[in-house]
Formats: sequence, structure tokens, C-alpha cells
Amino acid sequence: MTRNQRVMKVVAQLGQTLAQGELEQLDNLESEEFSESSYYDVIRKKTASLFSACGELGAMLCGGNKGDVVRFKGLGTLAGICFQLRDDILDYTAEDGVGESALGKPVGQDMREGKLTLPVLHLAQVCPEYREKILSIRKGIASDDVIHEVVRLTIENDGIIYAEKTMGDFCNMTAGLLDDVKNEEVQKSLKEYISFVAGRKW
Repeated sequence: MTRNQRVMKVVAQLGQTLAQGELEQLDNLESEEFSESSYYDVIRKKTASLFSACGELGAMLCGGNKGDVVRFKGLGTLAGICFQLRDDILDYTAEDGVGESALGKPVGQDMREGKLTLPVLHLAQVCPEYREKILSIRKGIASDDVIHEVVRLTIENDGIIYAEKTMGDFCNMTAGLLDDVKNEEVQKSLKEYISFVAGRKW
């Protein structure tokens, strides 16, 4: 067990942030409002915070200076957002919204749990006429047929393309931080890791 107070502080903050993210996600399920900003708020707290803490602790325990700690914390945050965006995209991988996704779950599993991820939020933005169908998913009252239809509509209206582009934008944000990493082997490994996160098929 570590006695390093800086480490314990980071871990304690992580636990608090994860709990806040879970509570916010549960609160969202009770709300008729949905937006990209609330989506990002949850994934920053539920997924990106874990990656961020790993980057921060890694730099800290390797003797990095304050700049290194901030840099690797930021890299972790961006990597976590990219990871979650890819996960959300993989929820749509079977044709016509039927069958299993690449994650081994039924396509649209997030919707079955009332979760509205970035691809379907894009659909809500560009096709507001489908808002009631999307809201029925948020409320947990949508039938499988409605879920399959919304998955299909999301794909047809470029929800996946939008999420892919957004993920690419976040991945590109890592470039400046990675360029400041002095160790070439570490820099190369991190670039390969970001590339893997963005391109994984499972």
C-alpha cells in the first residue's frame, strides 16, 4: 500500500469523479433534455478521468516535473474521450441495426439502457422530427423495432461519420502534447497507443 500522499489524493479524486459521473448519467435517464455537452460531461467523468489519472500518476511516479504531470494528465483525458467515442461507434457495427456489434452485444445496447451517445445525438440535431422516438429510448419505453429504426436512421444520417470525425479531432489534439515528450521511444509508443485506441475494431 502506498504512503505517497500525492498518489492517494489523485486516487481519491478519481473515485469521487467516477461517482459523480455515474450519478449524472442516472440523472440524465430521468431527463427529457439531451445534448452533446451533457454527454461529454459524463464521459469525461466516467471514462476519461480514469485515463487521465493513469497519465498523471505515471508521470508523477516516474519523477516527472509539474509540466510533465500536466501534459500526461491531458493526454490521458484525450485518450479516454477517444476510447469512449470508439466504443460508442462500435455499438452500431452490424448492418441494418440488427445482430451483434463488434463488442459482442446486441446492436443498440446503449439505447436499450437508455443511453444516448454521440451518433444518435447527431441524429437528434439534424433530424428533430425523430426527437420523440429518441426520447422514448431515453425513457426506456422504446420497443426493439423502434431501437432498430433509430439505429438505422442514425447510420443513414451520418451519425457514425460525425462521431468518427469528432474522435479524429480529439486524437489530433494529442499531437501538440506528444510533440513535447522528449523521450523518442515513449513518444513513439504513445502515438501508437492513440492510433490503436482510435482504430480498434473491438
